[in-house]
Amino acid sequence: MDELPFPEGARVVAYLRDSGGREQDQSTLQQREAIGRWCVEHGLILSRVFEDAARSGTKIAGRDNFIGMMDYFSNHPREKGVIFWELSRFSRDYNDCQYYLSDLRRQGFTVHSLTDNIPPGLDGQMLESMKIWMNAKYIEDLKKNIKRGLRYITDVHHAKLGVIPVGYHGEPKQIGTRRDGSPHIINVLVPDPDTAPLVHKAFEMRSQGATFMEIDAQLHLFKTIWAYSKMLKNLRYLGEYQGIENYCEPIVDKQLFDEVQLVNKQHASHFGINHPRVSRSRFYLSGLIYCNRCGKRMYANSTQHTGKPRYDYYICTSGSTVSCGSKRIPKLEIENLILEKFRYMLMRPDTLRDLYDAIPKQQSNLNVEKEANKDRITAQIRVVKGQITNILKAIKDTGHSRSMLADLQSLEGRQLELEGQIVSLEMKPAKTKQPKFDDLITQVEPYLKDLTDKEKGVILRSFIDSIQVEKKDGILIGAIGWIFRVDDNEENIVIPLPL
Repeated sequence: MDELPFPEGARVVAYLRDSGGREQDQSTLQQREAIGRWCVEHGLILSRVFEDAARSGTKIAGRDNFIGMMDYFSNHPREKGVIFWELSRFSRDYNDCQYYLSDLRRQGFTVHSLTDNIPPGLDGQMLESMKIWMNAKYIEDLKKNIKRGLRYITDVHHAKLGVIPVGYHGEPKQIGTRRDGSPHIINVLVPDPDTAPLVHKAFEMRSQGATFMEIDAQLHLFKTIWAYSKMLKNLRYLGEYQGIENYCEPIVDKQLFDEVQLVNKQHASHFGINHPRVSRSRFYLSGLIYCNRCGKRMYANSTQHTGKPRYDYYICTSGSTVSCGSKRIPKLEIENLILEKFRYMLMRPDTLRDLYDAIPKQQSNLNVEKEANKDRITAQIRVVKGQITNILKAIKDTGHSRSMLADLQSLEGRQLELEGQIVSLEMKPAKTKQPKFDDLITQVEPYLKDLTDKEKGVILRSFIDSIQVEKKDGILIGAIGWIFRVDDNEENIVIPLPL
């Protein structure tokens, strides 16, 4: 009998996971039974079980019992380690799997896969790493194949993907037969005779300057008026989708669509000058402020209790689903801080100029790092080519097997991936020009005193791209993305600086 990874009579933990799919080869119940029998056969005490049923192994988020297990081990329990069915049940993400296995081992716990047959010692660690890589590679290839298949039926057969836009309905279309002989049916978009004329009317009204509220009052296409913003930018109403022309029958023509985009731009300028809500709102950072923790947009809100003053604040939009843990950002506190930073920038234009002048040096450092990465990837390509040569030699000498062909295909894919990384590293970055820093002062001098909320919003949107913020230990932290205008170039440069 092989040497046991645990001493006889040891207490152990089991971790169970399945994906919940119809083709699941081992459910959590089957895993529990198999691990339980193995523990009995080898004189071990299975004292605790952590189970994540119908949970993907590609990420840790959402696997509450996995996180609970790691917390449990961090409190130095009596158990000697953890048993799981196979490495792919522990995690299919390469970095996550390596990290959490190493974390458990560093704390002195043993991890054991029931079916991967990993020997002890250095050779076993190498085999374990290869299996973890193969599990991650399987998911990566599966995602590519799924995307490739979806892209094919979209490009060639113009299949309907996602939610059907208002104005269309799905119509079945046979594009062939499946392997079992059954017809292969997809849905394609066809204008709906009842709602398509209403969509066309919405575009016409918008082209004449109508607001979303005015359009909704007449057409009632959506439950919320902000859905019109998305609809009036949707290229599928032109018959296009993800670069595919003639994807479906258009509802509006190109001239009408372009006229609507011009009106949209005038109503919702990046600078906020003509945006009705921004102009009227006392929350003049709306649209600029994002959560520093999860990156989602923060929205404005107010609360007021009887006999107490109103409390205005910004809060992360993730709070309506799964909270990222960020706290409320008081309106006055963040707005006063941003104005203070803005005034400081105006008084110190040399600081901005020095920052911009430092970009070539930063680019030089990036070039050094880029060359190091190219050398590292080139070395990996040599190793992969050597492995391919060895497999080809073995096939020539002894014939091929399914596993050898699978390894060869995997290595060839890895070579192409690495060569693609080399091509990306060799692409030259675009050159930038010196921005007009002096314009910062001349454009805002008339507004430096007695600013209204509307003027504050207009000015800040002219110079700030976004604000990342969170409150930690009672202090606002994050960064401001400052917009730099560039000579003879329509694009801007955004440089983030700490709050």
